[in-house]
Amino acid sequence: MNGNLADDPLPTLLHQLFAGKATWVLHIQNRAGRHDIFLRGGYPVAVNLPGSAELLGKVLFEMGILDEATYKKTLAEPPPPGQRYGDMLLAKRLCTEDQMRLALKAQVRRKLHRLFFLNDGTYEFAEGEHDQGLQKAESLRIHPARAIYHGVRSAWNAERLKGALFLLDGKAIKCTLDNEGIARYGVGPDDGRVAELLRKGYWAIGDLVEAAALPPQPVHALVYALYITDGLDIKSAAEVPRLRKRVDTPLPPNATAATAESLSGAHKMPSGVTSLPLEPSGTYKIPTGSGAFKFPSPPHSSSQRVKVPTPPGVTGLDQGAPDIDSVREQLIAKATVVETQNLFEVLEIPLTATKEEVKQAYFVAAKRYHPDRLVSMGLESLRTEVEKIFRRVSEAYGTLFDDARRNEYKQTLGKPKEDDAAAHAKAMKMLEADMALRRGEVLLKKNDFLGAIREFESAVNLDPQNGEHLAYLTWARVCANQTSYADAKGLFNQSVKLSPRCAQAYYYLGVCLKEEKDVDRAYGMFKKAHELNSRLLDAEREMRVINMRKEKEKSSGGFFDRFRKPHK
Repeated sequence: MNGNLADDPLPTLLHQLFAGKATWVLHIQNRAGRHDIFLRGGYPVAVNLPGSAELLGKVLFEMGILDEATYKKTLAEPPPPGQRYGDMLLAKRLCTEDQMRLALKAQVRRKLHRLFFLNDGTYEFAEGEHDQGLQKAESLRIHPARAIYHGVRSAWNAERLKGALFLLDGKAIKCTLDNEGIARYGVGPDDGRVAELLRKGYWAIGDLVEAAALPPQPVHALVYALYITDGLDIKSAAEVPRLRKRVDTPLPPNATAATAESLSGAHKMPSGVTSLPLEPSGTYKIPTGSGAFKFPSPPHSSSQRVKVPTPPGVTGLDQGAPDIDSVREQLIAKATVVETQNLFEVLEIPLTATKEEVKQAYFVAAKRYHPDRLVSMGLESLRTEVEKIFRRVSEAYGTLFDDARRNEYKQTLGKPKEDDAAAHAKAMKMLEADMALRRGEVLLKKNDFLGAIREFESAVNLDPQNGEHLAYLTWARVCANQTSYADAKGLFNQSVKLSPRCAQAYYYLGVCLKEEKDVDRAYGMFKKAHELNSRLLDAEREMRVINMRKEKEKSSGGFFDRFRKPHK
């Protein structure tokens, strides 16, 4: 009933608990603190983490269910004592029951995802009923196959995955699952191609990687997830004929439904559908009924979606029903010049654009050039070009949305290199560091901590005197359980000294102090962070929580004092 993660990694534990179909609590302890996973019938339904992370309001905001103004208002007017935040939102009709259930499940997934970054620590089981993970008597269960696959894909690096698959050396593998079984893993288009190949016959892992035409890491992640969850038939390589790249044509990047059906003979697509249906997240829809795929309906009505106006001068690929050939030509043309354009040209806005115009242009461009949009348009073959465009769009937003950075960048435009080559080189280096920082922020929001750490390390190496870069790098390492709060506190103090006006550094320092129960100093850090950046909602929330607890303790103490007898 207990052990350590070095011997029994989290994927193994989750699958064993799922196979047992029991109601458990899995306690994991490491230097960052205690982590609890609550399971019901073998399914994870709730997760408790040390510190504040993946708050429900923030999840609702990032999912687009709450807009920024409403989210901030709910922080300013917290629920009364005894009422949960989610129940308050439902009572005020700020979201529906279905939306709340989606957000709560997303919150559980995110918290569970963080635990896959744990490489060490001890664990123990506690069997028995609990009241966690229920929404209106409905269990918020997460299928462990999906959690395992997405967890190892983003949290485990190539070396760790390769080591975990050593038992499959010299083996031939074949997937034994049907369409519905594969869909439970939440595979996307590329991963689905790997799954289709595995269902056709037996493969050596090296041949499978070549046939899929993908990097080894995502292929190994899917193979490991199938392996650990008993989704593979495993034979000696000498016992069965194996499929190889030279005799087996893999699904091309722009494979249609007809191609998939010809390879597997399993997909039955409805008339008129030319591509495999996807969830809004980019994963395959689980087939229902007779086996035909059905497209999902939007999570909430169009009237509740945030409307983003198109800024003047911005024309795009998202105006009306798209003409595929025209879209293809525009994408290729944009990819050809995007690396040579300045950041204003990337977003198609004038040099006089305001902060709000930058934001509006970014939303339009992000929608237009998002790689996941290609699947529904049959343009998957242009993914490399679109990813290059999308990367530049993100870089442009990261630089131009901030007033100070935008003004600094404008000063570098049109300046002859021969005037001050050294200063120009330094400016470009700082700009490159800032771009790495913004890419890291995006990855951090996606809980891709290892990817974020790589970007933040690049930013620190390019601009070591910038405290913001150091603060983000340290926080990403805390999230990935590579360092403790105690060790991180000194680095956050250093970040504040390097960049005294970095709000994020003060906020992270406040979190460390809060973990040490130094509430008064933590409040001071959160207050300073909020003064420097009033849009830092997490800092505002932490201040409000501390004030509420102090008021509650004060009122509670005063009430009970009335009934205490004086000492004689």
